[in-house]
Amino acid sequence: MNGVTGKETDVLVIGGGLAGMRAAIEAHDQGASVLLIIKGKLGRMNAGICSYHFAAVGPWGDPD
Repeated sequence: MNGVTGKETDVLVIGGGLAGMRAAIEAHDQGASVLLIIKGKLGRMNAGICSYHFAAVGPWGDPD
């Protein structure tokens, strides 16, 4: 082979953003073996920076 190896997993998550990290955590908590693939270094992406700009919105937030 030319340096390519295989890895068996139940769930493959591509992307370490907020949705990818949450999907990986949830799959792991449900007992699946998870492989998370990211393009940068874990913990060095912008997901942590962006998390400060999210807010829950629902019917309780409507002044009318």
